[in-house]
Amino acid sequence: QVSVLQDVTVREGQIKVVANLEYQIENSGLKRFVVSLPEPAQGVRFEGADLVGSVRLDTAGGTNRLWEVRLGRRVIGPYSLQVFYGLVLGEDVVSTRLWGARAEGVNLHRTYLTVRSGGRLNVAVRELPAELQRADWQLIPNGLRRGVVVSEPNLAFRALQPEFGLELDVIRHEAALVLPARVESVKLTSVVSESGAVLTQVRLRVYPGDKRMLHLKLPAQARFWFAFSDQRSIRPWLEGDEILLPLEENSRPGEPASLEFYYSAMPGKSGSGTGHQRLVGPEFDLPLEDITWDVFLPAPVRLTDWTGSLQLRGEGGGVRTAQLDVQSYIESERAKEQAVARDAETYLQLANSLVREGAQQQARQAFKSAWGLSQHDEAFNEDARVQLENLRLQQALVGLNYWRNNSMVSSAEESAPQANQPRLKAGRDVQYTQQEARQILESGSQDENAILSRLAERLIRQQEGARVRAPAIRASLPEQGRLFTFTRSIQVDTWAGLNLDLKTRRVSSFSWRSHLPLAAGLFLWIFLMLALSRGRRMAVRDSGVQSMA
Repeated sequence: QVSVLQDVTVREGQIKVVANLEYQIENSGLKRFVVSLPEPAQGVRFEGADLVGSVRLDTAGGTNRLWEVRLGRRVIGPYSLQVFYGLVLGEDVVSTRLWGARAEGVNLHRTYLTVRSGGRLNVAVRELPAELQRADWQLIPNGLRRGVVVSEPNLAFRALQPEFGLELDVIRHEAALVLPARVESVKLTSVVSESGAVLTQVRLRVYPGDKRMLHLKLPAQARFWFAFSDQRSIRPWLEGDEILLPLEENSRPGEPASLEFYYSAMPGKSGSGTGHQRLVGPEFDLPLEDITWDVFLPAPVRLTDWTGSLQLRGEGGGVRTAQLDVQSYIESERAKEQAVARDAETYLQLANSLVREGAQQQARQAFKSAWGLSQHDEAFNEDARVQLENLRLQQALVGLNYWRNNSMVSSAEESAPQANQPRLKAGRDVQYTQQEARQILESGSQDENAILSRLAERLIRQQEGARVRAPAIRASLPEQGRLFTFTRSIQVDTWAGLNLDLKTRRVSSFSWRSHLPLAAGLFLWIFLMLALSRGRRMAVRDSGVQSMA
């Protein structure tokens, strides 16, 4: 008797089949087996203990072809045999038929069939034949799963007869477009005033990839304030009703870039008593991940119910207060300047390290970040600016010299490139060390280098003149009131807005519990005054009685 598991994997261009045959031989040893395989089987290979070889027989068995497997000795008891073969699947094929592999000359035949799909293909059963019935993958004996993928297949069947044919529909899915950029996290912080006005800060962590502009749309009647990229102010572009923010790679390799912008809106007044507050977030042309929205409501307002595209995670607990005087603002700005100064120093050290490693594009970005973040420190800012200008000039000179040398070689002015000329890979992220830069700059004569230096300086001045620097104005959100946090793990659809509908209720600020001591004192004072007045009246009455007597 024999138990067979036929595992089929449908892929683009080929159907891969692995068949495990577990024999149980009794009474007499066997030295040869006969196996029936589908006629179009290709690349047939058998594996087993003491296997000598296999040969294809001329005798045909219906839609199958017989194969003889020969052993070096007779075997009795359990014996395991594996068969591997493939079937051709055309690119335009929408359906295919699977024929069962079976062992010939056995008294009892148990057969299982599993079907898997790979790549962009999927399979579906057109009509289940009477010879097959659906089965559970977990009920297939473990001994038959040897050499088979351990994951659960798409389809699993048990054959009631050794001979069967299964018709499968082949479904091809279109290749998904690769996103040009990925948003790792989004955090919105909205402060709602008593009048219903809302100021919102949006912070994103983005892997820009090949995307140069982030497209977004603000809610109706919203007003865009300003934006920052890695704490440096940036100027947005307007394209119809869309706002375009430039994306730049983070100077730190492998880390996402940070993008931050502010906007205000007047979604409606909450009013006294029961009210309704609708908050609408921005829309992006990218899917979003790890979304968090912190909403600060005024202290007298309570949240009674909510609906929207995010889930309420919890309340911040208590009422937050913020000092809005001049001294607290100055202290807050001083703390921010110190933090920014530390970031600028870190960027400058990183830039010099990247220059030594040869990462020119990232080094230039790090110098630019150090220069942009050190506006309050004139000495440090000038140092960062000079190093940035020197790096720009060197990169321009290296590019001009490199392309000059290549053009001279291609135009046959030189028979071969110079021996000391390093090979640079052309592209946006060209990498070279300082030693390679010196070799390139020393490849030309002194007069040629002087001409190229003037040309490089002119190119840099033109680029700087065309670049408009946005003013750096950063708002301080008054995070006061009652904090409510809403979250969402992922938003797949692009241009899908975030929204919250908050039902609020205004409560009286008067509390008997907080005013109980004052009420008790007032009651005691009234009681004492009444007692004193009564005492005076009794004294006057007693004095009148004595005078009459």
